[in-house]
Amino acid sequence: MREEDLLRLRWIADPRISPEGQRVVFTLVTVDIETDAYRTELWLAQVPASGAALTAPRALTTTGLDSQARWSPDGSQLAFIRKADPEADAQLYVLPMSGGEARAITSLRTGVSSPAWSPDGARIAFLSGHDPARDKPEAKKPKNAPARIVTHPEFRWNGDGFVDPEHLDHLWVVAAEGGEPHRLTLGDRFKES
Repeated sequence: MREEDLLRLRWIADPRISPEGQRVVFTLVTVDIETDAYRTELWLAQVPASGAALTAPRALTTTGLDSQARWSPDGSQLAFIRKADPEADAQLYVLPMSGGEARAITSLRTGVSSPAWSPDGARIAFLSGHDPARDKPEAKKPKNAPARIVTHPEFRWNGDGFVDPEHLDHLWVVAAEGGEPHRLTLGDRFKES
């Protein structure tokens, strides 16, 4: 095995069984050598009936920037996270399993993660560090970043940079059909119990 072989590896992440138990959606992860980044696509596999032959999985998305797929309670839709491009903030999308294109449900400035459907399928909860007060036109960004006071041992996250207490993730909810998302939690940081 050589180091170039590692760049050709493909692996499956985050498998999710549909509510009726007949389908599995998963994230296929590959390495994009040209951009030195991971590509993530959503794939669908059918669970074969007892004694039936396996069928090949099929791609649901091909952007290379999709992940965290979650089935709606009735199995008719998938909520997932997509980045429009590698530099964009990840947003919440919903894909109808009967066919059609995925539609964006959020457009929050710091992106979203960890979608979860409500039991009735009417709403989707997610995490985001978005702060509506910072998006107001009167909010000015300082020319130079202010000094940082580090008060917790976890002051940086790999790949995300410094932990900013004003941008930590909070719990949000949005209607599954779209609309204005609502933040459900407040405060500087979550306390782990």
